Amino acid sequence: MPQVTTNRPLPILLAGYELPQVTTDTPAQDADRIADLQRIDVAYERRVVAFYDVLGWRSHIKRAGRDSVEVSRLRRLILKTARTARADRGLDLRVSTFSDNVVITQKPGPVTPQLLMQLAIWQLGAAINGFLFRGGVTVGDVVHEDEAVFGPGMNRAYYLESKCAVFPRIMLDPLTSQEFGEFGSLCSTEDSVTFLDPFRLAFCEHLRSAEYQTAEQLKKAGLPTPQGVYSQLTNEEILAHVADSLRTQLKEPTTFSDFRKLSWLYDRVAREIKWPLSNTYKRVPE
Repeated sequence: MPQVTTNRPLPILLAGYELPQVTTDTPAQDADRIADLQRIDVAYERRVVAFYDVLGWRSHIKRAGRDSVEVSRLRRLILKTARTARADRGLDLRVSTFSDNVVITQKPGPVTPQLLMQLAIWQLGAAINGFLFRGGVTVGDVVHEDEAVFGPGMNRAYYLESKCAVFPRIMLDPLTSQEFGEFGSLCSTEDSVTFLDPFRLAFCEHLRSAEYQTAEQLKKAGLPTPQGVYSQLTNEEILAHVADSLRTQLKEPTTFSDFRKLSWLYDRVAREIKWPLSNTYKRVPE
């Protein structure tokens, strides 16, 4: 075997990745990050944990294909949620995203109902644009930093989303009621599952009278000024936009499971605005 000679230290190989050796002249900022990585005093923090994703995300990606306009639309959905949550609204939120998965945490306190209200508003707006959220909200132990989020609270929120919510809704853990009491008309309960329910005329009335961030605040958060606001629509018109979006999806080829989930939400909205129910539409198999 030929002898390898070199005037520089050989790189360290770790799990197939070539990493340069650390020298003594590491900048102070890098040294701080290394020290942070090697900490042994990390402890869980008790926080409200909200986890949600977009139902049928793979189908959205498939339909978008390589169409740059549609791919940009998917990207915009993720960025809007993340940037809005990070905007200064006095809610003290931490946000992490991965693909269509969103994790938002907050210290439990008097502004927690505002977080739930914000989740409901995002859920309604996304539904108008053809995206349906499903998620879970709990209170538990979690580590949530810029580069990491994990813990029993995170596991619990994911469990609520993936195993309990079933339909396009954001489910509240019974622990939240024990912690904060009832949330009044913001929530509904069905088959012992309590969830945020923005798809009602009463919620739309509240939404139409809400205060909105200024154009300057939106610009600072990297968000455009909306072309239209809910106050310009009637309650019925807001829900009609949701129902119309859902009806379009009901007419597209879909699996039985997805059709059932779409129908559940469509029927809730349709009853509010007295539209025909989903049984007037026949599922188109994929």
